[in-house]
Amino acid sequence: MANQGSNGISWLDPLPIGDYYLAPTGPGIYVIGKARDASKAIVASSDYDEYLFNWPDNLHGLYVGISESNGRGIRGRLSSHARGRGNKDVASRLQNREKLWFIASPGIDGVDFENLFLVLINRSAMFTSNRRDEMKRYSARLNRRIEEQMRAEGKAIINFTEILDDYYRS
Repeated sequence: MANQGSNGISWLDPLPIGDYYLAPTGPGIYVIGKARDASKAIVASSDYDEYLFNWPDNLHGLYVGISESNGRGIRGRLSSHARGRGNKDVASRLQNREKLWFIASPGIDGVDFENLFLVLINRSAMFTSNRRDEMKRYSARLNRRIEEQMRAEGKAIINFTEILDDYYRS
C-alpha cells in the first residue's frame, strides 16, 4: 500500500483480475482496468494525487464498484467479475482475452467515492464499463441509511407517499 491521504483512501498494489483471490475481504471500493499503454507495466505509484490518490501508473479504469459486505466483500465481487458474472462489458473483455487488472481500497465506505469516480466517465472516458444509473443506486442506498439511522434512534419514519396521497385526495 502506498501513501494514504487524509480522506482515508489508499489503493492496494495492482493485480491481474485472475488473482482476485488475493483481494481483501470486507467492504471497500475496487476498480477494474487495463493498461493505457500495453507496452508498459501497470505499477503502484509512489506519487499521491489529490483526486486519484495513489492511482497506479498506466492504469486506465474501466469499471468502478463497491462492496458493502462484511463477509467476502471486495474479493467476492471481483470473483464474480473474473468468472464473467456481474458487468457485461468486463465479461466480454475477459472472454476476448483482454488483460485486465484490479486495484482496491478496503475498509472504507466506498459509496461516496464510487460516485465521485463516475464523474470521470464524461470527463476522461474512464469507467465506461459502468452502465447502470449509479446515482439512482446511490440515492436508494442513502435513503436506506437514513431510515436505518432513524429506526435506530427510535424516531418515526414519515411515509411521504402517503402524505402526498392524502394531500391530493382532499
